[in-house]
Amino acid sequence: MTLNQCGSVKNCGTTNTIHATRLLLEKRQPLHVAFLDLEKAFDRVPHLLLYREPKSRVQAAASTSKDFRVSVGIHQGLALSPLLFILVMDIVTWDLHQQPPWMLLYADAVMLAATNKADLQNQVQAWSDWIAQFSLRLNVKKTKTVIRPVATYGAECWPMTKDAERQLGVMETKMLRLISGITRLDHVQNDNIRERCRVAPIAEKLRKSRLQWYGHVLRANDKTVAKMDFALEVSGARPRGRPKQRWTNTLHNDLKVIGLHPDKAPDQDLWQQRARRAGPATLWEKC
Repeated sequence: MTLNQCGSVKNCGTTNTIHATRLLLEKRQPLHVAFLDLEKAFDRVPHLLLYREPKSRVQAAASTSKDFRVSVGIHQGLALSPLLFILVMDIVTWDLHQQPPWMLLYADAVMLAATNKADLQNQVQAWSDWIAQFSLRLNVKKTKTVIRPVATYGAECWPMTKDAERQLGVMETKMLRLISGITRLDHVQNDNIRERCRVAPIAEKLRKSRLQWYGHVLRANDKTVAKMDFALEVSGARPRGRPKQRWTNTLHNDLKVIGLHPDKAPDQDLWQQRARRAGPATLWEKC
């Protein structure tokens, strides 16, 4: 299995791909990214790549049909189907692979990155032309191109700012007041509402998630997607003005708050224990 594939792979998942993409976006500006989706990929995989003369039959209440040949598609419901599919994806797209994190795969989802729009367009066209030879095609309706996207999933990788933290706190408080049936006219403090609902402040939850993920990255193998992108050095000058908040800047603040040093990461039990104690919210709930 190549390092580009993160779907159905041990110690690799969606958070790894989000983490790698976000760090690449932070380190390289401007950056053009394309997210590709293959149309009905499971149903279009040629059987020549997987099976030898496969047959199937339809069973009904009254009788069972005769055997008939099946020429495309992964067998549905089989535990090995996800593994077989990603193996096919690796073989089919081998000639299109680039060094992570410039190209990442998650099952049939593809992320491509380039420093200019023309290169990215050429990559997307190359993907479309190449996979067509294997009866696969891009889902044009789902495929979109973005510049420096803002993540809405994978809080472990967010470069949290004070303003974003404040907005999330306001949103959380409004939701808790709505659930509890408490309005501002009741003059109940936000901390009291959280204690009643036994809900930790969202800022503390995010800090705990970031620290746990950071520990995972530090302990990861050097050839994993998360570790490779974390150590990646990208050339190029930054634009003028104050640098934007980075994920590493947020982590430095988190480490100061709990008094933890990255050198402690190999001790997973200690790291997890300290991360869970990232704030007083643990008195109210098990984060």
